[in-house]
Amino acid sequence: LADWGYSPGTQGIARTTLAFLLLRNRSPRVEDLTLELLTSLHKRIETRCRLPQLYAISRALAHLQFIPAPISRGQPKLPLRERIDTTAVPKAWVDWCLAWHEQALCSERTRKQSLYMLLQIGRWLARSHRAVTSPEHWDYEIAADFVRAVDQMKVGDWRSPNSYPEQFKRHVGKPLTPRAKASFLQRARAFFLDLQDHPIRVGKDQTMRTLQRRFNPLRALRTPPAIHRLIGPTPRTIEDKLWLKLLNAAETLQRSDLHRFQLAMYPFELVKAVAITWCLSGLRTDEIRRLRVGCVRWRVEENDTGKSGESLPDDAICFLSVPVNKTGTAFVKPVHWLVGKRIEEWERVRPPQ
Repeated sequence: LADWGYSPGTQGIARTTLAFLLLRNRSPRVEDLTLELLTSLHKRIETRCRLPQLYAISRALAHLQFIPAPISRGQPKLPLRERIDTTAVPKAWVDWCLAWHEQALCSERTRKQSLYMLLQIGRWLARSHRAVTSPEHWDYEIAADFVRAVDQMKVGDWRSPNSYPEQFKRHVGKPLTPRAKASFLQRARAFFLDLQDHPIRVGKDQTMRTLQRRFNPLRALRTPPAIHRLIGPTPRTIEDKLWLKLLNAAETLQRSDLHRFQLAMYPFELVKAVAITWCLSGLRTDEIRRLRVGCVRWRVEENDTGKSGESLPDDAICFLSVPVNKTGTAFVKPVHWLVGKRIEEWERVRPPQ
């Protein structure tokens, strides 16, 4: 492993794993290790502990011709039906969901997220409508009841009791965000629309089945206006004490406040200009990134533009020109005079592009 370039720290971890393998094999001889033993430990059949660098050791053993080939890299995945938790979900609903997951045309990430949401809907059916065990039973009444349930949904509702991460438990019981509610309804609409428009293979017999059009998902499962109106940007409010600290740090920024690699990557004048512009201009990050050379314009009472070599009077006003972007037109806004001063300092030392 050292000849291949493995670091000393990695070699130490490999020694510990190798010691475990020798103890488990009941032999101090490395050549007695077998591929079957490494494969079984890699699948965690005989032990639940994680063995780091097991793949590297298998490569070395295969290179030394003690085993025929190294083990497969990465943890082998179980079939999807064995990995997902279908507790309290009707079997017919699970069959339809898995069939849709295998044949849907969206991305793998979207299909996986939708599958877990659809299983949550199946648990809601088991609690509220036990007679409804398949998408074929849905109608306008069931869809309307589902929309009302989503509107009153809280974090943790309809989830499997076996899948509560530690960082998730502290949010259980809180109201679901409007965006999450709309996502639930959107995934349900896509699910029923696909079943109505495209035949899929369902069940063990893999028979082609198409959902009968008993309701229109676009109308029955649309996001209510009361939820849609609440969806929007949610900026975080910064406390006054922290905001004053940020302003003071941006105004009094020194070279010693930055790391060496930061100064090597960006000129200090650029860092000062970006910091004070972020604090005092009220612009988004992408708007600050697109500011061009000459974006600062000074104006005094006599309507004269201040020149770079002259000192500006105290009543000078700084205007910042923001270029056009994908969602808006170009505009000019008045900003604090310190923003213009720092930007001009950066422009004076800015290398030619």
